[in-house]
Amino acid sequence: MISGIVVATSLLETGTAIVGLAPRESPLRDLAGQDGVLAVFTDASPDQLKLLELLEGASGPVAVLVDDAEVLVGTPADGLLAQIPAEGRTRGQALVIAGTSGELARGMRSFAAAARQFKCGLLLTPDDAQQANMLLGTRLTRGATFDRPAGRGYLVQAGQPVLVQVPELSVSW
Repeated sequence: MISGIVVATSLLETGTAIVGLAPRESPLRDLAGQDGVLAVFTDASPDQLKLLELLEGASGPVAVLVDDAEVLVGTPADGLLAQIPAEGRTRGQALVIAGTSGELARGMRSFAAAARQFKCGLLLTPDDAQQANMLLGTRLTRGATFDRPAGRGYLVQAGQPVLVQVPELSVSW
């Protein structure tokens, strides 16, 4: 989730607090203990009560960043994470998920499905034009797929794709 570090850095710089969920090895784990990072959960079944307390106790905007999101689908935290895209918006909360496109597209009743409803996201190095439709409800031309350079992809907002390049940061916390 190198692009997740870019997102996290940008959010922290704007005063948005971060809660990280990284059930596998991930650069998100390196955020633990940094200013503005409320917690980083590393278990495949994070403590949903603690997560809820962090969300409800936040005094300003907070983003929940999830790497390897497919690991958390079907866990007890899934239901709480699924509420964030719709209900958290009025409280300044956001959900940012990362994972393999095939796995994220499968879950029909999960936080991944709830996030897909908003047709907003970053699709990096798509290798199949259908991924954009399955995940973000937009169409890409067949020629819109590529595998390089790292960090190239489509930012989709309100179903409209825009080609972008996410920079690689060397972050030393």
